[in-house]
Amino acid sequence: MANINSLPSSILEKILKHTLDVYDLTSWSWQNQLRLLAVCRQWREIAQPHVHEMCFIKLREEFGYDSDVSDSGTDIDDSHVLLDTNIDKVAANGFCHWAKHMHISLLWPSNPLAYINEIISKLQTSNAQWSSVTKLTVWLTSSISDPDTTERLKSEPLDNAVIKSAQVLLEQLPNVSRLNIRAYTMNGLAEIFVSQLAAHYAPQLRTLKCNIPLPLSPLHFSDTLAHLDLQFGPETGDLLSQVHAGSLQSIVLSNVPVDFAWRYFIGDAADGKDNITFRQLESMSLSYAGQLNRHRDVNADDPYCLHFPKLKNISIQGCPENCEILHAKTYLSKMNSISITGSYSAI
Repeated sequence: MANINSLPSSILEKILKHTLDVYDLTSWSWQNQLRLLAVCRQWREIAQPHVHEMCFIKLREEFGYDSDVSDSGTDIDDSHVLLDTNIDKVAANGFCHWAKHMHISLLWPSNPLAYINEIISKLQTSNAQWSSVTKLTVWLTSSISDPDTTERLKSEPLDNAVIKSAQVLLEQLPNVSRLNIRAYTMNGLAEIFVSQLAAHYAPQLRTLKCNIPLPLSPLHFSDTLAHLDLQFGPETGDLLSQVHAGSLQSIVLSNVPVDFAWRYFIGDAADGKDNITFRQLESMSLSYAGQLNRHRDVNADDPYCLHFPKLKNISIQGCPENCEILHAKTYLSKMNSISITGSYSAI
């Protein structure tokens, strides 16, 4: 009777990959995955690269409250850091070359700088080389929302220290082409940190996802950026003036001003000044916020034409009247899906 090992290696590889949880790894779940390597030589040879493909570092504070009361009338807390990572074992076993995705989580850091330095220390374990990592995911959540505390954290010495720490992290992970930032924080240091990451990686990115507004300077995107997922802030329109329209394959924009001008994007030389062609764009999702863009370029009112020759899927929420997208000159003759809500004139 045939057993699972009689399957072609390509089929067995798909089955083993399906068993791996790469979305919410912990030391416990990762150790369970290592058991696949002990089944037999064939399984070990197939599964080993995939088991070590994702590395993770998770840091969070655990608070314990005592009976003392601070001057502000709140309990004085006693916190300590909980660290969960597989970095040490991956580096110790010499498997860094299989790492493709680095996931960093900072949960509830009152002072992210100490956490960032701890992460850098882990990455430098055993002089490990992480040049094979091409995807970086950063999750930041801060419990600090008090304005006075936030301003104190934004002091110049701490700002400079965070910037330097971000640069060291970039040296440890030099080949990142996919950057995913998820920040849920009012902490000034955390915002500076993710802005530095985006600024330094921008010239080599193929994918950028970020749910907090990024500053304009000094972001300079390459003409290979294919996937863009951004939330608008005061300067996002100017930021997009450094994005090449012709290379984008998918775009997700949220909190978009109603008077947003697509002329912000860089058109190809073949387009001329009156045309902007999204030659590779297949998927677009826009969510309008209803406010006006205070930083709109004065040249945005000049006439120009939009072209979407490959667009297959479009979703627009809160569509404003006379939305430029709906009056583009070129669309694919047959689209897969169209979803539009809001007030708009007939297409």
